[in-house]
Amino acid sequence: MADQSSALQNAAGAANTTVKVGKAVSAAAKGAATAGPYGAAAMAVWENRQLAAKIVAAASFLLALPVLYIMMLPSLIFGGLAASAEGLPILNDNAAIYANIEDVSRRVGEAIDSAHMAVLARIEAEIQKLAEGQEHETVDDFDANALFDISLLISQYCAYKDNYEDISADDLIDIIEKHKEELFVFEMTQQEKPFQVKVLKDVKKTVTEYIDSLVLDDRGQYRMGKVAVLTETWVKEEVEETQTVTVATFTVKFVGADYFANEVFRLDEEKTAYANELAQNLAIFLNDFYDETVPSNGTHGSIADRLKDDNSVYAGGEFAAPVAGWKPLVTSEFGTRSDPFTNKSSYHSGIDIGLPEGTEVVAAADGTVLFVKKMTTGYGWHLAINHGGKLVTLYAHLSKILVEEGQEVYKGDPIAESGNTGRSTGPHLHFEVILDGKPVEPRGYIQ
Repeated sequence: MADQSSALQNAAGAANTTVKVGKAVSAAAKGAATAGPYGAAAMAVWENRQLAAKIVAAASFLLALPVLYIMMLPSLIFGGLAASAEGLPILNDNAAIYANIEDVSRRVGEAIDSAHMAVLARIEAEIQKLAEGQEHETVDDFDANALFDISLLISQYCAYKDNYEDISADDLIDIIEKHKEELFVFEMTQQEKPFQVKVLKDVKKTVTEYIDSLVLDDRGQYRMGKVAVLTETWVKEEVEETQTVTVATFTVKFVGADYFANEVFRLDEEKTAYANELAQNLAIFLNDFYDETVPSNGTHGSIADRLKDDNSVYAGGEFAAPVAGWKPLVTSEFGTRSDPFTNKSSYHSGIDIGLPEGTEVVAAADGTVLFVKKMTTGYGWHLAINHGGKLVTLYAHLSKILVEEGQEVYKGDPIAESGNTGRSTGPHLHFEVILDGKPVEPRGYIQ
């Protein structure tokens, strides 16, 4: 009992957070006595989920005692808490937890995206009702990757469920589907505004015609030949011009996370606070040791786990640049920087290269694709390549991925296209070089 209490207090102290212990400690001790560390974790989570959510642990403590950290996370990411005893090891398996997070996030993102596509279909139906030839436009600023916090939705759902044995991804998706028609709304306005239109106009053009005529050849003799003659003529041509026209504007609006909290889950003040704590803890969990502010989907930890038994030797030669002409396009360097979201000092584990969405990204060296992740948070769509010798390159915030996990690639092979997925302020490529599990300065590798 004393040891469990001390561990929890140390977890709190590591993050300067006051934690009340008591029942949580007792339950954890009881679980440890009957089922080892997995039992301790399960008992602490199942019986004391709201108290446990208030514990915040530092990254160094997480590495030492990851099993306790589950007490602070929304239980949905463990696949629900009605697990059998043989299923409990997921509670102490970060790779499995990350896989669950990816699966739940993907399914929620797809459900939200389906609702988004449905409202666009309703708008298209309204456009078809407009008078023939009337101009129209759609204003749609929704971006599931940038504007919707899936972690918060998951946390709100877990706070909403009083019987947490009923928590499941299927149940959450069913709830979203039931409210699908309410998640996006649109309004139509009509106003006079300048608009580029195409019109047919008579345009005078100078054309070259060739006519038969007597011409003097090189021998001084006349013969029939073609002579170029410039003539002016009027032709009908489609041109663009600016006109003031009545434009029907359809504006898409997403109801946002507050709608789920207030109208779907109907959370009271206490449960709203609890949901926010769960979301913050999940963001901290998704942070890696090397990036204090950007949720990175457990990527660095996943790389370290996958390479711990890898003894391959690097033989790839000099690196190629992941994108051509990258040097003048770097918008954020490796190392300490001001976080673009918080304006606070933070550690940046790679370089950001500003690029139009869809720019080709190539492999920096020969290797094997270590993993491909398609997330709506953190690094968004990203992939890593193992080059041997504990050397890995990471490519993040992609819009398209052209390779699969386990695929062999060669230096200069197209592997992806740049994008704006995940926690991103604009289209770019986040590129990292990771040596022996630690990010290093990429400029030391690419020329």
